[in-house]
Amino acid sequence: MICTFSTFNIEIQNEQGTNEYLFTPNGIDLNPAIKLYRGQTYTFEINSPGNPFSFKTVRSLNVSDRYVIPGITNNTIETGTITFTVPDDAPSLLFYQSETDINLGGAIEIYDVTEAS
Repeated sequence: MICTFSTFNIEIQNEQGTNEYLFTPNGIDLNPAIKLYRGQTYTFEINSPGNPFSFKTVRSLNVSDRYVIPGITNNTIETGTITFTVPDDAPSLLFYQSETDINLGGAIEIYDVTEAS
């Protein structure tokens, strides 16, 4: 499922012994693919104790492959708010990822406002 909200609340759910991110306002899908638009600003309210939430260029653990740009504040936090302004030159695919659990994360599809809106 693709979500197109501007504010996301994200917390860890344990499903049959596996941690997964639950995004609301959708609140249904675990580790969903999300759709973001270049030039738009998004807020992510994170509650991910023990699993630093990070934006990355590929699915990976630890600090490698973080998507580091001036438009992201507080990237890589366990609890708090991340603000992400998607730059005009953002790649078409990024990832949200726990830096301690390779299975805890999902895809971020990036579009121009004129595409698929």
